[in-house]
Amino acid sequence: MSLSIRFWGTRGSLPSTLDHSHVQRKVAQALKMANGRNFKNDEEILSFIKEQLPFSVRGTYGTNTPCVSISKNENAPLLLDGGSGLRDAGLIKRDFKEQHMLLSHLHWDHIQGIPFYRYLYESDFHLIVHSCHPEAEMALREQMSAPFFPVNFDNVKAKVSIEIHKEQEPFDAGGFSVVAAKQVHPGDSYCHKIMADGLSVVYSTDAGCLDPKQNVSECPDVFIGADVLIYDAMLSEEEALNTKVDWGHSCSIAAIELAASANVKNLVLIHHDSICTDKELDERYADALIYAENARKLGAWDKNVLQSIVMSYDGLELKV
Repeated sequence: MSLSIRFWGTRGSLPSTLDHSHVQRKVAQALKMANGRNFKNDEEILSFIKEQLPFSVRGTYGTNTPCVSISKNENAPLLLDGGSGLRDAGLIKRDFKEQHMLLSHLHWDHIQGIPFYRYLYESDFHLIVHSCHPEAEMALREQMSAPFFPVNFDNVKAKVSIEIHKEQEPFDAGGFSVVAAKQVHPGDSYCHKIMADGLSVVYSTDAGCLDPKQNVSECPDVFIGADVLIYDAMLSEEEALNTKVDWGHSCSIAAIELAASANVKNLVLIHHDSICTDKELDERYADALIYAENARKLGAWDKNVLQSIVMSYDGLELKV
């Protein structure tokens, strides 16, 4: 059995921009790297793009705030957060009538896509939102009320249910077994360990502290042995250690250290800083891979640990 993970939004704090100047620089760099060569056909062009251009030139890490979905079999995808990426998740054809969503916390970048989720305006749909914040319903209602939004929360056609859970108490969400654990973040954020068919995915965004033992208040073992850890890497190492140490976010180096200490098989970095360009994110990713490779050469962890480190981007799909 396998799980499919799709990333609809991977930026953090607020959506990022990709204006004409960014696109022009990408085109200019692509032409420069092509170096006047002639391509016989479209196939050669696509091959050049895929194989010789860095990701920051041939693509983009995206602009949407956090939203991830996990699918298994024919079940409805389980949604992780409702950032602006949720709008894109609602553009695909729906073949289910009920869906579950886990909210890490209520900061706007993690709920701002909910009013734009197309399925909420279809009468045969039921969305069940799971949160550890008692004020979750209030937050969702307020962002869909005048003068902030033209459609009132009570006027959507779909049924919306909100279930409040206690930390570390397992619950079911659309066929997935879930447990939540509090993280270090202003206003409290919760990571979720999602389990199904013998596989586990941990979604841990907006998580502060470089010490893995301090990342989760009372449940540090939530990460242990995860098949996939999706982890906050918004900050540079310097920011995480100094200027933004109390922001409740992490960096790629801390993510790697945490994943390695917990024997995680695959690490996915998320919640990229909205002000970072694609080129800057490419550089951060390269530095992270070098750090991990050097640690591996020194025998810092077993070969089965951290089999892959992936920099997420809007539209990325992974199979586990």
